[in-house]
Amino acid sequence: QWQYAQKLPGRGGTSKREVIREDVFDGTSSYVIRVGRNENFYAKDLLALQVTSQRGKVVIKRNPPYQLLSWPLEVGKERRNAFILENIEQRSSQTLDYQIVLANFEDVKVPAGNFPSFKIEVYGSQNGSLLSEHWYAPEAKWLVKERIYLASGVREEELISFKVD
Repeated sequence: QWQYAQKLPGRGGTSKREVIREDVFDGTSSYVIRVGRNENFYAKDLLALQVTSQRGKVVIKRNPPYQLLSWPLEVGKERRNAFILENIEQRSSQTLDYQIVLANFEDVKVPAGNFPSFKIEVYGSQNGSLLSEHWYAPEAKWLVKERIYLASGVREEELISFKVD
């Protein structure tokens, strides 16, 4: 379970992510993480995001899954992650193509404390623009900080508290 402070253009707040169960989706063992009213299915072997569901119905599907983390985590590692994002409700899909770089290992200070973290940068493969930055801390077993660059401004999340088993 992870609690975050959020800063969005013009507003702030908090959000919570919590592993609520283990499940199987399309034959793949998954962790199900609740984020608000969404349930995100992450393939257990890669921690790759497969689908998002609401009230038991799949609303977004990623094929292949979106894989931010690539094991083992090693500074300097680069890879491409292309997938089709299908919005079931809107009956639309788009191909997303990212270049993911494990840029650094650094200490990150957030409200929950100071964490040695892997900094991951996500770039658009087409134009090379920086889309997001993520800091994964092995101690927290998840992201302790995120910065996502949107047309409307920067969305930032920082870990306030966490509980891991």
